[in-house]
Amino acid sequence: MVTKAANANASAASEKQKAAVFIGCVARSLELVRGMRAQQELELQPHRGLGLATPGTVDLKHGVLIFAPNLHWHEVPFREIFAKATKLKVFVENDANAAAWGEYWAGAGKGVSDLVMFTLGTGVGGGVISDGR
Repeated sequence: MVTKAANANASAASEKQKAAVFIGCVARSLELVRGMRAQQELELQPHRGLGLATPGTVDLKHGVLIFAPNLHWHEVPFREIFAKATKLKVFVENDANAAAWGEYWAGAGKGVSDLVMFTLGTGVGGGVISDGR
């Protein structure tokens, strides 16, 4: 019985830590967005939207992170969270796909119609662009 109770306490503590990390990530991200918006107001260049990239499986239509195995995040409504906080149109994409699009538009893939990108970091991912799509 002691082992089960200890495991339950450790699990509860672990869940609290995961929640604290998640809340900290969202709070810091919103702080950065607010700072960029304040700078944009000084430059008189209105932002039209916000792109958010996250590791894991993303429901693109609804802007929901379904699951990020390396972060242990499930069913996170990123579009809703950030749209409410910023009043901007929010686009949510898988981070590896977003990286591939970034390279295609402005990086090593600029000017090509086909691109394959592999990302290695806290996880392994990749994005493919074929015929510009």
